[in-house]
Formats: sequence, structure tokens, C-alpha cells
Amino acid sequence: AAAPLVGATSRLQRAPDLDSAGARELVPYLRRLGVSHLYLSPSLQARRGSTHGYDVVDPRRISEDLGGEAAFRALAVAVHEAGMGIVLDVVPNHMAADDQNPFWADPELRERFFDIDPRTGRHRRFFSIDELAGVRVEDPEVFDVTQSAAIALVREGLVDGLRIDHPDGLADPGGYLRRLADRGVEHVWVEKILQPGEELPDWPVEGTVGYEFMADATGLFIDPAAEAPLTALYTRLTGERRPFAELAEEAKHDEARTTFQPEVERLRELVDEPGMADAVAGLPVYRTYIDPDDADAADQDVRLVEEAELPDRVREALMDPADEDEAAFAVRFQQTTGAVMAKGVEDTALYRYTRLLALNEVGADPGEWGRTPDEVHAA
Repeated sequence: AAAPLVGATSRLQRAPDLDSAGARELVPYLRRLGVSHLYLSPSLQARRGSTHGYDVVDPRRISEDLGGEAAFRALAVAVHEAGMGIVLDVVPNHMAADDQNPFWADPELRERFFDIDPRTGRHRRFFSIDELAGVRVEDPEVFDVTQSAAIALVREGLVDGLRIDHPDGLADPGGYLRRLADRGVEHVWVEKILQPGEELPDWPVEGTVGYEFMADATGLFIDPAAEAPLTALYTRLTGERRPFAELAEEAKHDEARTTFQPEVERLRELVDEPGMADAVAGLPVYRTYIDPDDADAADQDVRLVEEAELPDRVREALMDPADEDEAAFAVRFQQTTGAVMAKGVEDTALYRYTRLLALNEVGADPGEWGRTPDEVHAA
């Protein structure tokens, strides 16, 4: 039977102590709670003993640590017999840079499957995590090998939809999502963090995973009268008087010059701009989605590039690349800005600006104070 519309998901963080058999035992309880879909953390083969599943070593098969394919099938049957569905978390951007990974252990496969700089031998990282290496999922062969298992689970009806982790890390997020749709994956949600006022690109997806909704819903419960006294308390305890936006900008620029110095150097190998670190930190959102092969950038991307006041050399290479180096730069620059935003804002500024911690969530602006009902309805 067709899975119901998603009404309420319950995420199960899968690990060796919660395998498919253990998840299956929870199905009757979750059904009584009113859960419509189990939202399963990554379930393909990860490193031995992985507690999160994002360090995939073989995306072609269900994790043996979680019970293997037979146990996963039994879980899916139990879920669907209960009138529920499954949303599976999928990680297209990276795999573990580990000899357990056959694609990494083989030097020839490593060159084909991973995003490696031919000049230096450095690999693209997931944010600042060296042991998670960026995958060249934009390559049709790499896509087919690394995504076939997840697609097969959907086409067979064992999984009802996919939650795509970190699409902003991909060279071509829109192209990746269109290939999923072309292969029959109808229900997709993207873990895309939209800044206030930012619109989701024109992708074949049902929407985001909801960070922006959480920010709006939380804002309803913030008492406007509390802003002045809590701001005064925060200032008295910390001595910090700068607004959140200023702290966030400072942290992004610091990260671009330190943590992401290798990425900035790689960009400068392609386009030699002395102010590259500041350019990478300058966008007001995580990234733009400009296709170097398409002369017509989306209006939102054009506006964002203008707002960022990028150096002329960077703006020209991003918007209208003149050669292969500049086209490669345009892709790499857009992959890097999101990482700088994540480490600068999520992992730094949100830990420094402690005026009201309920507002310190991705997709929210802790510098704003709550939402009115009319604002939430409009959103």
C-alpha cells in the first residue's frame, strides 16, 4: 500500500546498539504515538563501530553492523504493515577516507570517486573533517555506483522518501536532485539551511527538513517584553555589546583565514585574488547555485552576489567564467562558502552570542527577537 503523507516523523539514530531488529521492536510503540514515518539515520555500510553512519565506506549495501539487508527488509515490512512509512537519510557529499572504503583504498578508484586536487593531492573535506572526503557525485558513473542502493530501496518500495544530507557540499546540487527524480525518487527533502528571506532553489523536492519552520515556530513562544532585560543581562555577564550579525561576520572571516586556509589557497591557485579569504566569508547566505555552463543565473543568485560586494576578479569568474580554471573556481568557491558559514556561524558565533539560547539554531537569526502570528502565517 502507498505510504501515508508525512505527518510526524520520529528519527531513529541507528548504531550497533539500535540495529534494524531493535528498530522493528519500536514500531508498535511509535505507531501508538501517532508517528507516520520512521526517519532513519544513514543505514548504508559505514566504518566498523560507527555511531552515526555518516562515515560511509560502501554505499552499495545496507550496513552489516545494523543487521544487513534481510533485517532491513523485515523492518520495512513491519513499518508498512503498521500503516507507516520510512524516510532514509542519505549522504551523497562524502565518504570516509579510510582503507575500509574500497573506493579510497584503491589509488585508481580514489582518483575517480573523490574530489582531489591534481596539483597538491589534497582532497575536499566535509567542512574541516579530514577523514570525510568529498565525493565526485556529479560524475554520472560515480552517481550510479554511490546512489544505486538508496534508489533501489525506493523503487522497490522499502523506503518511501529520502532526506538528502548537506546538498550544499555538492558541485551541482540541482543536477544531483534531478538525477534522483529521473530515476523515480519522488519524495525528497533536502537538509538545506535557508537564511531569513532566502528562497529554496527550483529543485524537484518536497521541501527542506524544516529548520526555517522551527525558527518561526520557536519565535511564537518568545515574549517581546523579555528582550530588553535579557539583553541587559547578557551584556552585564559577558561585556559583549556587539549585535549577533557583527559577531557572525567576524567568526566567518576568522574561519576563512585559519581553518579553511587550504581551501582558500586552492581557490587562489585557480583565480589569484589577494582578498580571497574575505570573499569566501562575504556571502550573506550559505552558498549560491550558479552553473558555470549556464549563462543565466537565477535572480536570487545575482542579487546575493551583488550584496556580497565581491572583488571584481572573483565576481567575474563566478558569474561568467572565461576558461576551465575559472569554471572550476566557480564550482569550488560555491562549495567553500557554505563550509565557512557553517563553521563560522553554527560552530562559533552561536556559541558566543548567548542572549537567549532558544534562538541559537541553524536557520534562525539570534539577533531577531521572536515572531508575531501574522509573520508566521505569512511565512
